[in-house]
Amino acid sequence: MVVAAGEETIVRFLEFFAAEIRTPHTRRAYARAAGEFLAWCEGAGVPSLAAML
Repeated sequence: MVVAAGEETIVRFLEFFAAEIRTPHTRRAYARAAGEFLAWCEGAGVPSLAAML
């Protein structure tokens, strides 16, 4: 879903994890949670990130 949202979304998503979250353990936990959420969205039939706005 992030990739499908376009290059700007990809950059912002990666920057959040790389720049905003300093601790490796927190970064991993947030990345895991984001992945689980995005997987849930796909399984629930959410067509895009924009559809959630």
